[in-house]
Amino acid sequence: FGNSTWEIVENNPERLLEVPMISDKILARFKQTMKENSIARELLKLTAKAGISLSGETLHALIARYGPDAEKELRNNPYEPCGAIAGYSFDRADALAISLGYPMDSDNRLVAAICKVLDDAAMSGHVCLPKDDLLAGLVKFTSCSSVKCADAIRKAFREKKLRGANNFIYMPKRYEQEASISQNVLRLILSGG
Repeated sequence: FGNSTWEIVENNPERLLEVPMISDKILARFKQTMKENSIARELLKLTAKAGISLSGETLHALIARYGPDAEKELRNNPYEPCGAIAGYSFDRADALAISLGYPMDSDNRLVAAICKVLDDAAMSGHVCLPKDDLLAGLVKFTSCSSVKCADAIRKAFREKKLRGANNFIYMPKRYEQEASISQNVLRLILSGG
């Protein structure tokens, strides 16, 4: 194809079937790879503007989660993948959100910050926090008002991103783990074991 190669690759890849040894199967894989590379390029452009670099693994995880709408989804809510995708931290989401002009007290930011505060507590050995401690930690971490932070905690409960028991607040997975441990201990006590 000479000087037209890139034009054909990007705009008319079916012409690659004219090349010996290129089958329909190879062409289909090639087109899928080109599509994924295009999505990856858009994500990298978006995150680079915020000064964020993503590993190949994180990039592929974002594409796997959102497909061709990955860039649009991150623009819509840069905090959504926090905690769900390895390598996509609250700090990265926050940098992206700031570059996109999100307000520092947006509901999405505060809900993600709740998870960050609870994750930080877990790193210190706490699987949950008393409600008042979570609220105080969230206010301190985000510099937002206690009213706005309390609203975000209620929203996180409505969205099932938090669980509570006896005035303690958990991430759902940690709540389930604690409940399972309690059930197992009770089972052992009752069985005499």
